[in-house]
Amino acid sequence: MDVMRSDWRCTLEPSTIRHQPSVRLGLNYARGLREPAAQALVRERSLAPFTSVQDLARRVPELRKDE
Repeated sequence: MDVMRSDWRCTLEPSTIRHQPSVRLGLNYARGLREPAAQALVRERSLAPFTSVQDLARRVPELRKDE
């Protein structure tokens, strides 16, 4: 799972190694992460990549400290 690439649910991605799709785990597998916060993260990420953890925290106020 990767905050820069994962969606809420798992997705399939093309793989250049085995020519078979790879599974990218969804953010829903992150313990304690609420769906509204994850959706806000995905929405903000679609506008521009996060440059740091501080940037992510500033741009996604829906995230709580324990997430």
